[in-house]
Amino acid sequence: MKKFISLFLSAVLCCTYSPVCVNAVEMTEDTSVTVENSPELWERFLKYDLCILDYDSLTSEEKDLCKFIFETEQSTTDTIYCERARRTLLHDENIGERLTLDVIKSPDFYNVCNKYSDFGFSRYHFTHCVPDIINYDITPEKDCFTYEYWLDDNGDNKIIQDGSYVGFKIPITDENWEYLALNGFRYDIETDSLNGKEYYKILNNFAKSMSEENIIEDDGNTYYLCPDNTLVLIESKYIYGRIVSTEETVVIPEKVNGYPVTAIGFSAFTNATIKKIALPETIEYIEADAFYNCQFLEEINFPENLKYIGNSAFWYTNLKDIKINCPELIIGRASFAQVSPVTAEINAKSIGELAFSACNNLENLKLGNDIEEIKSNAFTNIKCTDIVLPENLKYLGTEAFYRDSKPKKITIPKSVEIIGTLPLSHGSDNLSIGYIPPLNSLLQEYECVAPNGSIVSGYYDTEAHSYALAHNLKFNPLDDVISGDANDDGKVSIADMVSLSQHILNSRDVSWGADLTKDGRIDSFDMVLMREMILNK
Repeated sequence: MKKFISLFLSAVLCCTYSPVCVNAVEMTEDTSVTVENSPELWERFLKYDLCILDYDSLTSEEKDLCKFIFETEQSTTDTIYCERARRTLLHDENIGERLTLDVIKSPDFYNVCNKYSDFGFSRYHFTHCVPDIINYDITPEKDCFTYEYWLDDNGDNKIIQDGSYVGFKIPITDENWEYLALNGFRYDIETDSLNGKEYYKILNNFAKSMSEENIIEDDGNTYYLCPDNTLVLIESKYIYGRIVSTEETVVIPEKVNGYPVTAIGFSAFTNATIKKIALPETIEYIEADAFYNCQFLEEINFPENLKYIGNSAFWYTNLKDIKINCPELIIGRASFAQVSPVTAEINAKSIGELAFSACNNLENLKLGNDIEEIKSNAFTNIKCTDIVLPENLKYLGTEAFYRDSKPKKITIPKSVEIIGTLPLSHGSDNLSIGYIPPLNSLLQEYECVAPNGSIVSGYYDTEAHSYALAHNLKFNPLDDVISGDANDDGKVSIADMVSLSQHILNSRDVSWGADLTKDGRIDSFDMVLMREMILNK
């Protein structure tokens, strides 16, 4: 990991002394964004984007990575994401080795993919490598994301891949041309419209297809044998309604030909007519769109060892109740959007953006104590109005329980360190709504995590307390304090009135026992109640 960080430190220096072009305009004196000239934006970035509260405790390498990410992402007109640097900052050991042209030219190389992306897990035979840069700008001319894999320190020499994974672009050199010609690859020459550089664009037929010897057919279903001798169900016999299920419950086998089935692949059951499905305990991944638009699907189990549910995996299904108890599970973006369960019991590690958005019938929500983060817009438009957040939650995203107008009662534990973490804004080219460009999250003014009139139950001097006061939400303290004991001596007397009056005059700190109105503030209204308490004693 030190080697990788050193590469990015070189990039940080390049940010300082030369333009950094990342499918974007050049960083000039007028457009560059630095920590020094954008202190407020920098502070917001650290807390609400990277979720770093103690910057001074970071190593010098980690600090340089933070600065590199901030200045690179902000000094461009495109919406970009320094994926590899971010994951390095998180000490992620599964980011894959940096690509080189030698790796690409290997006869064993199929293509490259980012398994952390919304759609990456289904590329089983591709080389996993987290890209240096993800460009999220989708335009009418460019209908998918682009990924940049840097071959040098500062991104001057890079492989560019579009989100469809059908091919990629490599730099124009004599050596690369000889490689393409020798292997008979078809290619075009494409100029990057933003930085003016030319690349060989290898056409769709370059990428090797799945090895036929790794395809296994069983009972009408198609599986792929991965290098680790596990199977992924890549196509169900029920996909697109080809076969109407007559079974009450479709059972996925634990093993096929002696190999364990560990994943339901990308779009494996899309539009299937199944009603119930039973997954074996061996399943660890349910990938993007796996059960997309299975409108009859009412019931499914979630194995305890499940690690990942991908983007839109259950969008437009008809699940009645959702019970998830998977301590290591990451629930991806919009996984259960547009589903209408009445009850949901969820215990996972992370709940992604829009994960349960527009679940309009959800009245009963129980969140388990293994949940560490709930991302932005995770539970928009749900009917549930009394929400108890889990005891080990650390981060709560902006507008997590917003959108509808019904006020919420939200109980927030002491463990919550940051409320209002920012979303990763994606654009859209949906035909029904037209083209919507992605937005820079740091520059947007987002709504509160809950609607106006909501009540926050929490503890004094915590993030919940500060957030409630800052957003004019009613605060209901849960602390065990003696009401009226302003000087914290274990009793209520005239001395507490003196302490409270001195506090109001900004000359003395007092205990939260002085908050007689129980609104999270200590002010003259508390003095009125204090006087009545003392006089009537």
